[in-house]
Amino acid sequence: MSREFVFNDLSTRSIAPTVFEARQRMDKMVQSIAALYDTGSTLFTLGDIYRTILANDYLLSQWFSDRDADRESKAFFGRLSTKTALDAALPEAIQDRFQLSEFHIDGERAPALGLAFLLDGLAVSLPSEVLWRQAEIQLNHLWLDENAEEHRDEVTTLNIAELQQAQIVIDKLHERFLQELHEEPRSLWKRRQECFPHLAFGLDVEDRLCGLENAILPQVISKLMVLDGAVRNWRYEKRPEPQLPEVHPESQSTMQRYGDLRRFRDANGRDELFERHAMVGSQYCIHLRIIHASRQIEVGYIGPHLPISSAPT
Repeated sequence: MSREFVFNDLSTRSIAPTVFEARQRMDKMVQSIAALYDTGSTLFTLGDIYRTILANDYLLSQWFSDRDADRESKAFFGRLSTKTALDAALPEAIQDRFQLSEFHIDGERAPALGLAFLLDGLAVSLPSEVLWRQAEIQLNHLWLDENAEEHRDEVTTLNIAELQQAQIVIDKLHERFLQELHEEPRSLWKRRQECFPHLAFGLDVEDRLCGLENAILPQVISKLMVLDGAVRNWRYEKRPEPQLPEVHPESQSTMQRYGDLRRFRDANGRDELFERHAMVGSQYCIHLRIIHASRQIEVGYIGPHLPISSAPT
């Protein structure tokens, strides 16, 4: 399941004083989306986003054709799948809850922020006010149940508007994920595509992953999230090589002596060499391989350290 975004139209109530600042706001918002974007993600809006007023006599559609606006920001935004929420094929349960709900912030209606909450997605805001530069936004939620009884509660939606918020939101999502895994730790394999959409996993990983002790799972998840983010950035930035923190190739002597122990089945069942490794704590590691043709990282092994050679390299 891909992550969903909802454009917060309230962030347009304070338009930029100049076209130059409007461009900067768009760059910051797009960068924050790119940091959390998954393949297949959708940006929902409650109206025609291209008619959004960014500054006096300057619409978002004009920014998109503005030669002085950042080319990479425009290219990424153009690749986003955008849908008007009222026209999109939202799940019926979400549509029903949305129709029976009202969301307010500081007394003002906030349906877009509410939709982000209902979708368990992320609100996307222009950094036009201090309020929209917060990673968490509190909403008052008024809703009717199936018996038409009225309820009120306070809810929180995650929000991004600038790149520095992205890591805060990633950490929040990580906390939620860890809590869910604490309740059902063996669901990690089933949810691998949802949680790590930019990684591929070989066929030998499942048994190893499901056999890990619960105590090591948070560290494994953290490392996989780092790798997933590295692939996402690699694809977005179009560098020739991915920037992989704390990932190293095996020594020549280790490969000569124990290379066969680093061969695992890939996602298609073929025997492949997973020569690079990422440490997980002091006793575990992840073995992976880089597939340059498809800009992909495939994980072949997660488990205790494999034997290494003590011979000098």
